Amino acid sequence: MKNLLLAAAVLFVFVLCPSRAWSRQQQPIKYFGYAGAETATDLNRVSPYTNFSYIAASYDTSMAPQLTALKGKGMRAVIDLGRVLWCPADANNPLFTTWHLCTTADAPGGKDYVTRWNTWVNTNYQYLNSTYVLAFSVITEHTQRGIPVTDVQTATSLVKQTYYSIPTMLTDNADDIYNAGMNYQVPNNVDWISTTKYYIEPEFDAKFKQSVNIVKAKKQSWQKMAYVLDGIYGTAHKGIAPTVHDMDAIAQQWYYVASRDPEAILLGVFIWPNIPEEQLTGSANMGTTVLNKHTAIGKAILGGKYPTYQGKHEVADCMRIEGWAWDTSQPNTPISVDIYVDGVRRSTVRANTYRAGVGNGYHGFSSSLPAGLQDGQTHTITVKYNGTATLLPNSSQTIRCSNPTTSVAWVIPSEFSWGPPDTMTVAGYAQGGFGGVKMFWLDASASGTWKEVAWQPTPSADGTWSNTIPSSNRCHDYWVYVKYAGVTSDMFPYKGLESGYCKETVSIIWVQPQTTAGFGPPGSLIVAGSAKNAPSGYRVDVWYRNVTTGGNWTKHPYAPSPDSNGIWLMDIPVNYNYHHVYEIQAFYDVVYSPWCTYPGNNSIKWCQ
Repeated sequence: MKNLLLAAAVLFVFVLCPSRAWSRQQQPIKYFGYAGAETATDLNRVSPYTNFSYIAASYDTSMAPQLTALKGKGMRAVIDLGRVLWCPADANNPLFTTWHLCTTADAPGGKDYVTRWNTWVNTNYQYLNSTYVLAFSVITEHTQRGIPVTDVQTATSLVKQTYYSIPTMLTDNADDIYNAGMNYQVPNNVDWISTTKYYIEPEFDAKFKQSVNIVKAKKQSWQKMAYVLDGIYGTAHKGIAPTVHDMDAIAQQWYYVASRDPEAILLGVFIWPNIPEEQLTGSANMGTTVLNKHTAIGKAILGGKYPTYQGKHEVADCMRIEGWAWDTSQPNTPISVDIYVDGVRRSTVRANTYRAGVGNGYHGFSSSLPAGLQDGQTHTITVKYNGTATLLPNSSQTIRCSNPTTSVAWVIPSEFSWGPPDTMTVAGYAQGGFGGVKMFWLDASASGTWKEVAWQPTPSADGTWSNTIPSSNRCHDYWVYVKYAGVTSDMFPYKGLESGYCKETVSIIWVQPQTTAGFGPPGSLIVAGSAKNAPSGYRVDVWYRNVTTGGNWTKHPYAPSPDSNGIWLMDIPVNYNYHHVYEIQAFYDVVYSPWCTYPGNNSIKWCQ
């Protein structure tokens, strides 16, 4: 990430003794802002929750427009003096060469660093005061640039001689500090010092933590700390943030770490715009979740607050892990929690589900049980505030879960088993899991759709459960299955006509001409039949065909309802063709009669 050498902006703090319990520092962080937020559009977006912007200077360029714009938004500038005081050994390849204080031998212009400084001061003197300027960044990552600490001290002295009341700062790379170990030297006259590292969770990165300890061991007591909050996103971040939207948790970690250090004065975000040549997304384009988090952090800092975590691990069982967690300095913005199994972190969950009585009401979390734990062994579940070693109250909890199983054993009408009248009782087994049994059923005979039963019974101690299908039809075919603890049972078929519980009957009693029946439409055949035991509302469908003429089967448009004795009547229009042969069949719900053949003898035909 070589381009970060030029931009490696403002910087942000860590804790000297990360193993100690969290405690409130005596004075909160004072300053929060972005590197690279300079345009009017940028400032309109960030000014409600930041009080500075980190911007780069050039020795021969006026900074009046940027400084005036910042002041107009109630902000100040941290000014990077890298291009004012320092020159690369190879001007054509500044990212891969050493740097030094400018001399008359450096092109273009051939001016030494003092002349360049005086030129820049004369150009901008009206604005170089504490009304416009928060701090001067003397150099960034000087170790990697091959700049000796004595030169950094020389440059810092020059700046402080001119503007003794404006703080100076310097940023160095955490890996360079770690590699130097106790041989690392801290400039003795710079006011603020930071160590930076990207693509990490700061509380868990040993090199980063040690680099902070080295700086604190080497610096003087009056020198303050400042660090960079990782505000970029690229492929290398996926190990700590699977998507760009997960960078809200990383931002919270930096805020937490910085706020634990009583010497912290500034927390800045690198960087606001994208870095397209390195395919890095800047904070401006990380989306609502991340920017809402930055906003909440900024407002907390500007309001004199620091993170204070509260929460509770409420549930750990064979189905879920639940509780609540929040940062009281950000009551309207969620934090995340880390879920550990037997001491190994398995997942990170954002605490943003509804939980009454906590902050804005959306600080609950719920997670399904991590895979592989339903093995009959005892496991310890712990929940920690994301990016910390701090357990939520009521953690840890132990569970012992077997692989859940579930099945449907039988389907029987309620009058032959139990349950409400006019329903079908379903029973089965469910073991090794947690929660209720969710049942789904389909009336195949009615070409129905799958329906879910609202009631979800919890299995009894022996693993049995029962539920009801709200249908009174014992002759229909049903398909039933259940879900339990993430497991789905096989389909269970109930075959109505084969069940032994179907009592529906339908038959044709007789067929005769209207002339012999003595009633019905003239020229028709009158059909009488019986239909019993289907649920209320079912009618009889009659089909017929003229065998003599080779006609097709025709469904009569009228479907009669059986009377209280089960008798039904129907007329078939035959246009006085009483000497033709007709076949007739009746259907009633899912049962049907044998064919009855009227032989064309112009008299009654008994069909039973």
